[in-house]
Amino acid sequence: MCTFKEIAGRLETYLGKRKDEFVSQIESLETCCMDIETERTYLDNLKELISKEVQLKGEVADVQSDIRHLRRDFEVEILDKKKLKKKSYIRRETIKWKQGSFFGIGGDKSQCYQLYNYEMHSGEMIPVYIQDGYDIPETLNIDDGKLQFGINKGDLIHCLS
Repeated sequence: MCTFKEIAGRLETYLGKRKDEFVSQIESLETCCMDIETERTYLDNLKELISKEVQLKGEVADVQSDIRHLRRDFEVEILDKKKLKKKSYIRRETIKWKQGSFFGIGGDKSQCYQLYNYEMHSGEMIPVYIQDGYDIPETLNIDDGKLQFGINKGDLIHCLS
């Protein structure tokens, strides 16, 4: 770590000043005394800064508390919006795909699903494929990791499997 004297010495060299022009002023500041009035002014300023720091810490704590409450309220609202409600049965459907095939040869897979319409918070209907043998929930939570997304024949599908 550099000292003020080292920085002053470098500045003297860089600016082409005579040796010790800046360094001597730093040394003078290190050893000079303050008159009582100046010292009192600095101490009063420090006391005021300490008082403001304590006040700011309290205000920051209040803001942090408000943020926690807002975040909790927001998360509850968002979670409600991420729930899908079952509305209607559409049909049973077999989905076919390739998995582990070599240049499209082999790897033919298929699975039967029950297709249901689920309603989002906005009222929009989302078709959800639920694998045969799985319970058909009245409510789906988008964030619980059970609802998967994929593309079949160019269409985005939502799948519970």
